[in-house]
Amino acid sequence: MLTIITIGKIKDQNSKQMIEMYLKRMEQFTKIKRIEIKEEKDKQKETQNILKHLNNDFIVVLDEYGKLMSSLELSKTINDKINNSVD
Repeated sequence: MLTIITIGKIKDQNSKQMIEMYLKRMEQFTKIKRIEIKEEKDKQKETQNILKHLNNDFIVVLDEYGKLMSSLELSKTINDKINNSVD
């Protein structure tokens, strides 16, 4: 299962449509759980709200300041993790 945690609502309609399109594609391969966290002015509170939903899972954070990866590289990274995981 893939859990996607987002912070705040996505306001741009084009972005919403693209996200929905990709999620539909991904649902062919895995179950998807979506969690929307309220954006907080207090970032520590926001962080605690996120942490409530995390386990000892493989975590990928998409951030504008993170490592730049192509879609194929991200896909390979996730696929490698899935194939090497132990249930």
